[in-house]
Amino acid sequence: MGKMRQPKSNHPWFPFIWFALLLIGIISLLLTNSRTQLHQQIIDSEARFLRKNFAQNFEEFFLEALAKDSLEEESIEQLDTWFDTRSMISQTAVRSLEFPQVHGVQSYDQDFKTQNLPTSTISSRPSREDFFDTQKKGWVLRQLPQASTALLVELELDNQPYFIEFTLSRKPFEESWLEIDSTLLRQGVVLSLTSLLILGTMFFLMSRKVLVKERLLLENTKVLQQTNEELSRAYKTTSLGAITGHLMHALRGHLTSLQSLASNEENLQTNIKRIQDLVQQTLGTIKDNDDGVISYTLSVEELLQIAKEKFLEHNPGAKLEILGSEFLGETFNNLQANLTLAILANLFQNSADAKTDVLVSILCDKDGPSLTIDIADNAGGISGGVKPLLFSPVNSTKKRGSGIGLALSKQLAESMGASLSLVDSNTKGTCFRLSIVLA
Repeated sequence: MGKMRQPKSNHPWFPFIWFALLLIGIISLLLTNSRTQLHQQIIDSEARFLRKNFAQNFEEFFLEALAKDSLEEESIEQLDTWFDTRSMISQTAVRSLEFPQVHGVQSYDQDFKTQNLPTSTISSRPSREDFFDTQKKGWVLRQLPQASTALLVELELDNQPYFIEFTLSRKPFEESWLEIDSTLLRQGVVLSLTSLLILGTMFFLMSRKVLVKERLLLENTKVLQQTNEELSRAYKTTSLGAITGHLMHALRGHLTSLQSLASNEENLQTNIKRIQDLVQQTLGTIKDNDDGVISYTLSVEELLQIAKEKFLEHNPGAKLEILGSEFLGETFNNLQANLTLAILANLFQNSADAKTDVLVSILCDKDGPSLTIDIADNAGGISGGVKPLLFSPVNSTKKRGSGIGLALSKQLAESMGASLSLVDSNTKGTCFRLSIVLA
């Protein structure tokens, strides 16, 4: 089992820096938008004042003309002269010059034609777009040379729309704008510092909690890693114990044979060779399992052929047939192969011990990700009383059996994540199923 990756810990103030920059950016955008609106409010306020004052003065001149004592019915034709709109606009423009910020006044009719007034001080005229914009929002401010501005407004005089353009000093506007900018800057600084202080306090408290939890997580991860390593060692120890038990179980039969055949030198040599092969195979299995390294793979067909050769070598009167070929190309890694060989050897030997000329049949199939191997023989069935305790240790029907063969085989299967079960048993024979998840 590999080592678990410990969580990486970034500096807790990195998010604070990003949030602080984002907050400052938002405040700057809000202040910029407020600055633009306040600047326009200054211009709008000046435009309303000049428009209202000009309309009132124009109305006064109009009423004065009506109140002239010299107006008689026979001189009614002189009304057009007295009520000359252009003349009253000129008089109103002259009066507008009384305001210190007004340096000149020019007027335009509804067709955007210039009405040359004596109070006009500029030679340039607004563009058609300026007139259209004035109709939309009520005013347009143009920048002029020599620190002057032209404020164009629309108002109704004598029931006709007119455009009046006031030439103003730029300085009052700039002073008002500068005061607004200074106020907004101070408020922006105070707002930013206050927000950063609150944000910093929140992040400080949150980072302390995060650091505590991260420290606890690292400690738990370390404990989990140690537990994982202990479980891995326990898993290997269990597997090695099962393999060792399998070795001792297999050796016990051969040692018993040696004891009974000590006087027969020919049979003695055969049993010695079997013991050597078994020890060599089991030691290799123990080494591979202990290392936990997958160094090679075997196909199912190759593994079954090896098992068949060893079985027939030790039991010449027996027969073994491999049925089906669809799944023989599936592969086992060396750890699975070694443990599977040990299980098959034990099952084969049980069948041979029950019947010398036994016929063992092997059938492979797939069940999802698992490969199933059915091992069937014709050596007679297992009695009903033995079945419930079949995989329990110290339970054997053999005269000199130890009763741990099937228990060890089941433990070997479980040590590699496989399962061993009894499929069927009757008077004709027995069938076991080994189910292995392919690596």
